[in-house]
Amino acid sequence: MKLKSNPNLFELVMLLHNATSLLNKEQNLESAKALNFDNFNPDGNLMFGTGICTRKNLSAGIPIDILTYFLVAKLIQDNFPGISIYNILPDAHAEQNQFPTSEIKQISDSYEKQLNAIANALKMQRFYILRASQYSQDEKYVEILSTMSHIENSYIRRQIADVKYLHKYYDVDKKIGWCSKTRTSLSMDEPFFDHVYKETFPNSKVWFLYLEPGKRLSNKGMDVIPYTMAPFDKSSRIVLGQKKKIREFIEEIGDEVCSKQNKAAYRNYLKKIARVYNTLFPNSFGGKFWEDRLDGLNDMIYQLTNNKNSRSFIF
Repeated sequence: MKLKSNPNLFELVMLLHNATSLLNKEQNLESAKALNFDNFNPDGNLMFGTGICTRKNLSAGIPIDILTYFLVAKLIQDNFPGISIYNILPDAHAEQNQFPTSEIKQISDSYEKQLNAIANALKMQRFYILRASQYSQDEKYVEILSTMSHIENSYIRRQIADVKYLHKYYDVDKKIGWCSKTRTSLSMDEPFFDHVYKETFPNSKVWFLYLEPGKRLSNKGMDVIPYTMAPFDKSSRIVLGQKKKIREFIEEIGDEVCSKQNKAAYRNYLKKIARVYNTLFPNSFGGKFWEDRLDGLNDMIYQLTNNKNSRSFIF
């Protein structure tokens, strides 16, 4: 699944959509057209952020949905082998929600170990985790923040500054995010932040790629943030490192919690993830069924997470 030499942005968008149906095609084509199909730097680096909290709760674990970010990043890096991938861990942003500093650090440490383990399992090259607390006091970052005093919301300022900082000092011009299917003009999701970024820095050439939302087993709305998990969703989402097999986990959910139709939709979502993984790593774990491949990958991530030397596996 390789592109020709020097592909334009349209060709990359279509490659990704042919490789995986996890992407929001309409939003991505709109984003690509805004940047200009032909004005694309294949050597520019890639970023994505994986939050550790919602407005009200720190994450109760990393859902399996986060694999969508890594698999798409892997597809892009396989086609442009020279690029680096930067994963922002926004611990400093979580502090603005008044969560205890000790709990933020504990969750950030856990996330970092598991995110590195995913990168190892997928054999990603030049994968780096940047904690926001590591650069939030950098004078260059502070200077960027100072240019956005017209944006009253401090959280929005940080979101915009993160992208500008990596674009300017880490040569990032590709950003992966997610987009709600039911978004409105009031939605404060990633397309909202990216729109503010483009308004604030209209000459900055950054391409924004959008994934579909994560999923949960529920009759009260299935779409959720793909990289964080609210405590009340622990029984309805598969998390990295869990011992229970996927098939067993889904079957144990009663129809009063999640209907057969919604279970089928959830299975189809996981099948898409498994299909992309199998494209990258054909016949992995020798499983005949998609559940076996994802269970095997989850087991590998768990083993790498708990290996003290797991960082050394990054290629």
